[in-house]
Amino acid sequence: MTLALGVLIVTALVGWLVNRLRFPELRAFLIGAFVALMLVEIGTTFHHARIDGDSMAPLFRNGDHVLVSTLPYRFGEPRREDVVALYYPLNPVMSFVERVIAEEGDAVRIVDGRVYV
Repeated sequence: MTLALGVLIVTALVGWLVNRLRFPELRAFLIGAFVALMLVEIGTTFHHARIDGDSMAPLFRNGDHVLVSTLPYRFGEPRREDVVALYYPLNPVMSFVERVIAEEGDAVRIVDGRVYV
């Protein structure tokens, strides 16, 4: 919500500035620069991932495609029950989509195949 409000304010300010400019070349340059910055931001914020396996069923099934956003974790850490994408450091093209079951300081036990937090 806060980010959307920030984008709205910046867009309004850029629009106001562009309308106040009297030089068409400068106006076109500012509009182009703003669009380029937004495209770069979108390109670094969203990534595609493909689900391999059924470990996330029924939410995600084998072969599903998901759009992963890095935006929430620019302002905070993953929390319990979040669905996150993990990238394999030796092969960054490979990723894993999993659910966070515990946070730092939580005790996790697995007894007879059941997970206890």
